Amino acid sequence: MGGMNADALLSRNAEILKLLDAATRARGDGAPTERELALAAEAEANIAALASAAPPRALMPGCSTSSTAPSESSNGAAPFKTFVEVARAEGLLRLPCDVPPRAHVAPVANGQLPGVPVVPMVSGVEDVDDDVPGYVPRAADGTAFRKDETTGRLYYDGPNGDVPRGDARVTYFAPAAGPPAGFQWHLVPGANRLRSRDEVRFYTRADVVSQDPLDAGAVFRFDVRRPKLGHGVSFNIGAGEDGSPLLSYSKLRALYELPDGSKWCEHVDYYDLDDVRQTARAVGHKVWRRTVLLPDHDEERELVRVRGRRHTRMSKCEYESWIYTAEEYNREASSGGLTGKEAFYWRVGFDPETIRQVEVRD
Repeated sequence: MGGMNADALLSRNAEILKLLDAATRARGDGAPTERELALAAEAEANIAALASAAPPRALMPGCSTSSTAPSESSNGAAPFKTFVEVARAEGLLRLPCDVPPRAHVAPVANGQLPGVPVVPMVSGVEDVDDDVPGYVPRAADGTAFRKDETTGRLYYDGPNGDVPRGDARVTYFAPAAGPPAGFQWHLVPGANRLRSRDEVRFYTRADVVSQDPLDAGAVFRFDVRRPKLGHGVSFNIGAGEDGSPLLSYSKLRALYELPDGSKWCEHVDYYDLDDVRQTARAVGHKVWRRTVLLPDHDEERELVRVRGRRHTRMSKCEYESWIYTAEEYNREASSGGLTGKEAFYWRVGFDPETIRQVEVRD
């Protein structure tokens, strides 16, 4: 790979990664801007040029990916190895080891795509689209889900109708190269006891069987890489005064599995009016409406985004919900996209310690 040209592309893409990271933090949950899309397209073109010029072994995990010696870099560009690792983590570059077999890419021979290595997965579920002929989504115990052709909803019809419990309710699939940008490693349970962060396996998709008998084994589907607009999750966070479960309003940011097999997720949370009221009362803050809420706060549908991230076992998932920005909510409402959904929106970030509005970022 030509030294000067490679250095220029590496430097430019390092700059693009910083610009995209800053833009993502600034816009929060909003849609990518035209400038971000243009930067991403430029980065992808640069990656293609780098990958085509690099020797094949330079892209393979476990091999040296430095295309030039440090002294040959003329403009301080990051080594190729570092660039590849960052690009993979950001989702701008996927190597064969990152991409599970997809049945719609090429004809399948004996259950395996030609030239694509099989990626080991906990449940054996492949990352393929639901509309691929012959694809059968399955639970963690191997039981095939039943699909309602009218609604498209998946259902678990296990042995004797028993709904799985705990981590058995959760199927992770579509392995990721690593954690998404901004992942909070210090919140990972037992992080200080890990021999290596590589012991933690990340995924981008999850199926969770509902444990509510009234749902008749319905399956909730989540995708952190390509989420449906506003798709959120409600976790069981304890019991209320009347014994009924307390549920969170949350949106997933990462799915991961620890070495012991337990399945966890990183998420951001939202408070409704009652949550804000109770939090303020606990610290004796009496003017919380003025310091937190906007004058036109919608008590029925509006939430406030809580600062920071949290980590929870995915088996605590109770229901799915939809949490939009105000603009997304209005757009979905006008198009009829909120029909039948437990839908909310948010405009304000909230600090539960100071009981004030704050800027929140992913």
